[in-house]
Amino acid sequence: MRVRQAWQTSTYKALLAAGFTNGFVNMGSRVAILPLFAAAVFERGGAAAGLALTAFAFGMAVTLQFSGRLADSLGRRPMVAAGLATSGVFTALLGGATSFWPLVLLSAAAGIGAGLMSPATQATLADIIGNERSGGTVLSTYQMTQDAGTILAPVLLGAVAEAAGFQAAFGVCGAVCATTLVIWLVAGKETKP
Repeated sequence: MRVRQAWQTSTYKALLAAGFTNGFVNMGSRVAILPLFAAAVFERGGAAAGLALTAFAFGMAVTLQFSGRLADSLGRRPMVAAGLATSGVFTALLGGATSFWPLVLLSAAAGIGAGLMSPATQATLADIIGNERSGGTVLSTYQMTQDAGTILAPVLLGAVAEAAGFQAAFGVCGAVCATTLVIWLVAGKETKP
């Protein structure tokens, strides 16, 4: 399958938006902006950042234990939507954390959102490509879109944080998730066979 063929489906376009958002919100902002936020706001910023990142990974790891099965039983579309909504809400709220436990709990909840979304997006991509054809360029385009989000987030969110504060920067993450959720609900058709 060529990218041109995949691009003809609205679901692939929605999937690229979801991939970009996953890279932007769950990778780029988390790895680059969260440690800066923790260092600026919390007394032991390094430890707070490390534990917040661990909480995110824990929330995601626990959710991955069952979210793939849910993507197969409930469908890909509702799982991606739930993941985008969960990631968006809890990442946006993260910027308002002023003490350690809210930071950790919000991070874990955002990790749950990432865990809900990831298997469903990968399954959607596999459904689009199908079993009978190779789709290396379709897959690599999806990965490059996700990487673009990961690369852009630190630059853009760093500028927002410097100009308007960390709460605004994490709010941008929520807005990106909300925009992608709308795209996904409008264009992302169910691909589960």
